[in-house]
Amino acid sequence: MILLPYTAVAALFVIAVIDVRTQKIPDSLNLLLLLFGVIAVFMRGGLDIFGLALGIGVIGGQWLISRGKAMGSGDVFLMIGISLLLPQLSFMILTLLVAYISAACVALFLLLTGRMKMAGRMPFAPFLVLGAATAILFGGTITTKFGT
Repeated sequence: MILLPYTAVAALFVIAVIDVRTQKIPDSLNLLLLLFGVIAVFMRGGLDIFGLALGIGVIGGQWLISRGKAMGSGDVFLMIGISLLLPQLSFMILTLLVAYISAACVALFLLLTGRMKMAGRMPFAPFLVLGAATAILFGGTITTKFGT
């Protein structure tokens, strides 16, 4: 159990790097992450259905509403794996906050410096990975400090 979070974060890092370079997430890596998530659920002895619903609802909803233009289907499957890895709702909230705030900061920087146009595309998986890694590695400490 002790190595699973670090192995999952390593897999997430590989996914982020590939998404930055290709703007695609290989199905094989998403399947590996799903496997890690299922193992984590069994080792914890349960699934936080609210965290799973929030993660899939936000990312899947964005994918559905935009018809795949704002978010790729690989991001939806990535979020399913991340949702299975996270032990509670507060970790999912932390993941989404870190992902969206960091993505907004990077997008703003790229727009202000002229490195990206308003209609430009930016891979989102690295930000989901940053949020998930933050929650997996530091979520207990962060959520305890804020009383959730």
